[in-house]
Amino acid sequence: FSALMENRRASAVEVAAFKDIFSLEAALRILIGEALKAEFGDNWHETILPECGCKDLLGKHQKRGGTPLDHADWAHLLLLVRYPKVFIAVFSRGFDAHNDLVLSFAFVAELRRAPMHAKKITQSQLMELKARVRFIQAGCDRL
Repeated sequence: FSALMENRRASAVEVAAFKDIFSLEAALRILIGEALKAEFGDNWHETILPECGCKDLLGKHQKRGGTPLDHADWAHLLLLVRYPKVFIAVFSRGFDAHNDLVLSFAFVAELRRAPMHAKKITQSQLMELKARVRFIQAGCDRL
């Protein structure tokens, strides 16, 4: 078993990808949560999460505590960014095209799943990830 584990150690490319994905995810959770609280009030999660298809986060938040988005994964982040009310409240000042942002979130979400399902991340995927992260970061910096 040890040999199997050693053979599947994350490559330098995968480590680099995961670092970008991790920091982006953590920052987005905070950004989205704070923006939705400012726009819709302290209980934003009670209406927005069910409306966008993230109702399961309410239960996780109630059971585990923390902020409503502490338990969000990339599937939740993708649902949130796809929801027009969230895009308008959170992202519209920094991004001209809703679909471009959705496509970038979808790319990151898919890449995040890859190594958890026995797929390697390639150098070209890492370069695409870095471009998508820069795009998201630049737009979020304009908010």
